[in-house]
Amino acid sequence: MNNSLKPNGDGFRMLERMLDRRLNLEHNLTKLRSKNWIKDLPPCKGADDLTEWFSYQQNATLAKSHLLTLRGLKSLIDPLQYSRKEYVDKLREIRELVAIFPVQRDKWRQWLLPGQIRQVAEHPTWGKDLEKVILEDFDALCDFDRLSESMLPHEKLMTSIELYGRKVVPLVRELLAA
Repeated sequence: MNNSLKPNGDGFRMLERMLDRRLNLEHNLTKLRSKNWIKDLPPCKGADDLTEWFSYQQNATLAKSHLLTLRGLKSLIDPLQYSRKEYVDKLREIRELVAIFPVQRDKWRQWLLPGQIRQVAEHPTWGKDLEKVILEDFDALCDFDRLSESMLPHEKLMTSIELYGRKVVPLVRELLAA
């Protein structure tokens, strides 16, 4: 025999186990090949081929799970509409665009409250409206700051409440209605 097994009872039992394992492997490979969602299953010439194929499948599964964590990505770019290279290029472009946001957000935080940043992000025209109001009322805002700094704490509070009700609330209602 060329399989280095001894020609005795132990050798034949070992040969039987080896044949059984090979038949099980072939059976399972046939099942895998029948699944249309499994791509590029290699012809089983050796354990290394199959091990490498399984490694690629694990990496693909991991990549898919990472992609699923990116909410709304599929609505932006559908992977079925692009080749692999085009899709990867699109993902890189998105990553470059998104990389700017933390820096921009930190700049915005110097001048805007978190709620205002959210409004600008969710409603792009709101930012333009806010800019328009600030440009139109800049002098009045400066006068208000000078007046506010000259008041006692109680006067500041009462003036703030009055201005909030008279100016800010109607302005916010108007902006939200638009």
